Amino acid sequence: MLLTQIGRAGRDRDSRGRSHVLILSLSPEGASVDADLRPMGVGEILDGALTIYRRHFITFLALGVIVLWLPVVLTIYAQLSGPQQHPLILLLAAIMQYFAGLLLTAGVIRVISDFYLGREASLTQALGSARKKSGRCS
Repeated sequence: MLLTQIGRAGRDRDSRGRSHVLILSLSPEGASVDADLRPMGVGEILDGALTIYRRHFITFLALGVIVLWLPVVLTIYAQLSGPQQHPLILLLAAIMQYFAGLLLTAGVIRVISDFYLGREASLTQALGSARKKSGRCS
């Protein structure tokens, strides 16, 4: 269910069956999304975060696997064969993990922003956006 569909319903149900107000609400025209800035309790913040995580779990998992597989494999190889034997591989893996963390963060931000804007989150768009944004930072 997209945010625009949820916005039309006005309220959504959390895991305990209680209704809660959306963080972002649609304007009457439905053309743009306006931020509904208001104080939220810890429960509302956690509910919103876990809802996003649950709806995009496969996308987040795929992002993590695609971005982090090579540094993790290099680290495991170096650790199993003896860290003193391969200090350059460990250094390379640490540098790769740093940049992979940047890519992963940028990709997750793209998925979350697409969710809030009512767009369908795509793995290829998230990776493309992460690559563009991280290229400017490094």
